[in-house]
Amino acid sequence: MEAIAVLMAAIKEKYRTFVIHIIDHCFEQILRGIEENDFKDAQRRVSMMKFLGSCYNYKVLHTETLFTLLYKLINLEVDGSVDARLNELDKPNDCFRVNLVCTLLESLGRNLFTKHKRRLLMDRFLIFF
Repeated sequence: MEAIAVLMAAIKEKYRTFVIHIIDHCFEQILRGIEENDFKDAQRRVSMMKFLGSCYNYKVLHTETLFTLLYKLINLEVDGSVDARLNELDKPNDCFRVNLVCTLLESLGRNLFTKHKRRLLMDRFLIFF
């Protein structure tokens, strides 16, 4: 995944729409996987989180985009009127979304803690998390 992130960083200026399409596809697959809650795709979603972390490290992703994904992972956006489906999607013993967030934070390393603005954003996220 690291090699693909390096390749994305190298081509991001010339093939911007392609890079945006790849990143958008990863976001959609991760969020769709949370909505469907299918365990067979769990490893693929973990790999995508590592890939997105590598993309951020190589400056393919912006900080705001990364935090949007992190907040979407911890805030399940399901209509409140469908209580049965909400209970089915977010079971009390299911910690996979937490696993995805931790995987992404682990792949980021210490990049978010060096700059003042990013450090404040990460501190706020960790308090919310």
